[in-house]
Amino acid sequence: MVEKNNGYTALHVAVKNNRRDISVMLVAAGANLTIRDKDGNTPMMIAFNLDAKELAAYLESKANNDNLFRKISKNLTFSFLKLCSSTFQKSTRSRTIFANGFGR
Repeated sequence: MVEKNNGYTALHVAVKNNRRDISVMLVAAGANLTIRDKDGNTPMMIAFNLDAKELAAYLESKANNDNLFRKISKNLTFSFLKLCSSTFQKSTRSRTIFANGFGR
């Protein structure tokens, strides 16, 4: 949930108050690390600006892990779809089944 006036999420507020314990719980619950407030700051940027080094390092590590996961997931999805497409195009039986509405 985003606060309408300033664009803060619960994670932004926890970081602004240097509450690593709450930030860890929010991140574990799936808080968005890349959402920006009305000034364009992510929670990690706020932590760096407040010189909350431990919290900033934690958020940075989670953001890097999240980005890596997204890249791997995207590549795996692309590879899977490419494999399916290739297999589907080579298979006359698959084209026939698909064209006939999966046996309807």
